[in-house]
Amino acid sequence: FIHRCKSVAVRITAGGKRGLMYGGFMVIKMLRSNDSMSLAACTLTDQPDSAERVVMLDCGRKYYTKDWICNFIRQCAFMGYNAVELRFSEDQGTRFDIWDPEYYKTNVNGNDFSWLCGGYVGSWVKEIYHDYEDQKKYLRASEIHEIMMTAAEYNMQVIPAFNGPGHCQYLCRAYGTK
Repeated sequence: FIHRCKSVAVRITAGGKRGLMYGGFMVIKMLRSNDSMSLAACTLTDQPDSAERVVMLDCGRKYYTKDWICNFIRQCAFMGYNAVELRFSEDQGTRFDIWDPEYYKTNVNGNDFSWLCGGYVGSWVKEIYHDYEDQKKYLRASEIHEIMMTAAEYNMQVIPAFNGPGHCQYLCRAYGTK
């Protein structure tokens, strides 16, 4: 949109880097909402209604790619959220390999739980959807690292969540218990 604007003079003042980012996003939103891509002279004061603005993404029941999650984080920041809760596990799966031996340079106490990662179709899903292409998919530690770097770039906090002791049907199946 810069090329379509004749001239734009904007001054954003904020208490820190996060405030500057949100101020810039607000200007972009205002320009997008105006068909002429111009703004009348104005002073805008904006602050969030609450300190925590969190959105949760359930990665246990559905596989999301690293790129999809990074874009989700960018979009959430643009909408004013400051944290995203990423659910590591749910009834239908565990989608993050936090013990990835290919990522860590040293053996992490002999732990390799990659066999535990993946997912299955919930019993409540209609049978026509049981050809589940995401069943064996999960994110590697290097991809999780990139997600964390994207979140840091956009001043977003990542809240990891592991849903237990309930919601562990997939873990019990993978481990061989019922």
